Amino acid sequence: MEGNREDSLKCIRIAENCISTGDYEKARRFLNKAQRLYPSQRAKDLLQHLDSHEEKSSTSSSDSADQPDSTDQPDSADQPESRERQHTSAGSTNGPSPRQRHSSASREPKAAETNGGVNRNYTDEQLKGVNRIKKCKDFYEILGIPKDANEADIKKAYRKLALQFHPDKNHAPGAGEAFKAIGKAFSVLSDAEKRKRYDMFGDESPEVSNVRRRRHHHHHHGGFYYETRGFDDDDFSPEDLFNMFFGGGFPQGDIARQRRHYRTHHPRQHQSQEEARYTFLLQLLPIFMLVIISLLSTAFIQEPAYSLSRTGSFVHERTTHENKIKYFVKNSFNKEYSGRIHLIDKRVEEDYVDNLRSNCYRERLNKEAAMQRARYFGDKKMHERAMRMTLTSCDKYDEFRRLS
Repeated sequence: MEGNREDSLKCIRIAENCISTGDYEKARRFLNKAQRLYPSQRAKDLLQHLDSHEEKSSTSSSDSADQPDSTDQPDSADQPESRERQHTSAGSTNGPSPRQRHSSASREPKAAETNGGVNRNYTDEQLKGVNRIKKCKDFYEILGIPKDANEADIKKAYRKLALQFHPDKNHAPGAGEAFKAIGKAFSVLSDAEKRKRYDMFGDESPEVSNVRRRRHHHHHHGGFYYETRGFDDDDFSPEDLFNMFFGGGFPQGDIARQRRHYRTHHPRQHQSQEEARYTFLLQLLPIFMLVIISLLSTAFIQEPAYSLSRTGSFVHERTTHENKIKYFVKNSFNKEYSGRIHLIDKRVEEDYVDNLRSNCYRERLNKEAAMQRARYFGDKKMHERAMRMTLTSCDKYDEFRRLS
């Protein structure tokens, strides 16, 4: 139960942001989730606050609906004036007065002018960029990088696109969704494990799966990644990812902002963003420690006595006494390991079996992935090629176990 406390606090912070922006339904959903993960008094108080707010809203609505209309009959002295008002009202029912027609006519050009795009606050280049993101079919295409791009190329592409499509700067229709898609692409491709899984199976988020199931019936802007929400509720939002990448804050100085969905003046959002950055750095700290320890340990590790392949100074071929497994040693092997060769043979065979086992697992995984792709695309030839894929290491592993 204690392990869910951090997730519960995260849900409470999201709920507080939703309350500050007026999204009470979403706030209630996250508070209920926080209570399920780790019950707390803070979440309980916020739920009571939402309940009282809803009661006040429903009470004010019912009071305004129950107010009676003033239908009292006018005094006899006011009857001429009343009849005059009724006459005027009847005239307005039959058709607009000349003044009203003139007012309506004067408003129409203004509306047409606005709808015509004269006051448009985005450029054609920005709209063209949004349309490009809409048509992208994979994360590499969204960031505009090749599939063999390294980490520096991914960060460089994200930096450029995030600044270009941030909602504070780009007000073109669909810029917010494009910004989400860019953030999702970066969050996947910048993580080695996520990128490896994405290259093998594609995007497996529920939103993309739903669009894939529907794409036989509808055409989704030429690509299905633009249709996704981009981030799960428990993941970093595109704005949090942007702030962590650039160190917080959008570099625009005193430029007037129109921050649509992302804007909030509540100080708790800035606090939660700072906490998210610190949490992210704390999560990276064990990785840095492991890297440092591994670098220090390599300085004290001796060079291996053998190699399973001919490489470097390991040029002399030998075979193990029991199972005749080939391995390669240096010129000084007999001198350095005299009297311990039987131990070396045993280690060689253990390493050989471990390599076969890991290679067998990798071959099975690749074959299964190829078969899944064939079933997904419904390609019979692709399925036949997948079925013909050989499992060489698995065969060698089975044979070795049978003989030993």
